[in-house]
Amino acid sequence: MKEFVLVLVFLLSTTAFAQNSIQGQLIERREHIRNWVTLCKEAPFEGTFSSQHSHCDHGDLMIFSGLSCLAATLAGDAVTAEARCRDVELSQGSNGRWWRGPKFVDQPFEGSSFSRDQFRGIVAYAIAYGLRSRDPVEKNTVKKSFLAWLKYVEQEDNNNMCDDGKGYFSSCHMRPGTLNMIYLILKSLEIDNEAKRMLGEDSKLWKKIYNERDEHKNFFNDIEVLFTEKGYPLHLKATTVLFHRLLGYYQYSERAKTRIRRTVKTLEKKDPDNALFTFLDVGARPDVIQKVLSRCPANPPPYDNGSGDWQWQRDAEDQAWRRSNGWDCIYMINLLIAHQNKKLTWVW
Repeated sequence: MKEFVLVLVFLLSTTAFAQNSIQGQLIERREHIRNWVTLCKEAPFEGTFSSQHSHCDHGDLMIFSGLSCLAATLAGDAVTAEARCRDVELSQGSNGRWWRGPKFVDQPFEGSSFSRDQFRGIVAYAIAYGLRSRDPVEKNTVKKSFLAWLKYVEQEDNNNMCDDGKGYFSSCHMRPGTLNMIYLILKSLEIDNEAKRMLGEDSKLWKKIYNERDEHKNFFNDIEVLFTEKGYPLHLKATTVLFHRLLGYYQYSERAKTRIRRTVKTLEKKDPDNALFTFLDVGARPDVIQKVLSRCPANPPPYDNGSGDWQWQRDAEDQAWRRSNGWDCIYMINLLIAHQNKKLTWVW
């Protein structure tokens, strides 16, 4: 018996040492990459996220800063969390409206100043600071910001998320999945009753949100991913999977749980070389870690005319890691660390 206990202790200590060693490699690589990530250098937006090296690009700031904010919060990466969560906060106007990035707030904008894609940045931020943060000030800030945003949306035509004048054809028009995600956030933040009182039980927006609370039962959701194109549309599906898991979506019904599983398997089948898609299935498995490290070098890749990219939103065949802006790598490494630390777990 004594020998058995000694062997068990040895095995456990060896496993812990190996895990700490791998995590040390991940943290070291993340800090190397931090030295060459793309950042805005234009006043007064210095230090905010930028998709490009050549200029301050806030076009897709909300989704990428939001995702970076979430992964960093889960991994305990305070430097990234503070900066990228702040990007999201700076992108909200005084009337509650969210914009694509800080440089666009309350400025004339040609086209859609927001979109369903950028909405994912709000969701990521809400999960990070509203659910996962232990700071009561951060939690309260998220709740106030989210309610202020709903109040803005409530007075917009068709309850769109921006006023680009395109009505139902706008990329700001909220679809059932958008409304269901809002409902999940309100429930998770425990402000659904407050939102109902603020908007009014008979308001069009509240009725839309409440009517989509069971959107996961919709049959078309099970087959939609089968027809989703490779590249950024698949990446959007992947972010939804991540959000649903963190919001406990699988607990709503067995069908919701099955839907997540099928979606992940479809993502892998469509683009098996995308490390994010594999991670969403098996977590921080050694082969996934090695793939991420091989595509996230310590030194910056050769850029094409100063451009940068978020490699997980591209077809792996495009080899977008050759033009990475660095933030995609810090995001992915933080997800791996969070999974290793059991801050991000899969329930099948």
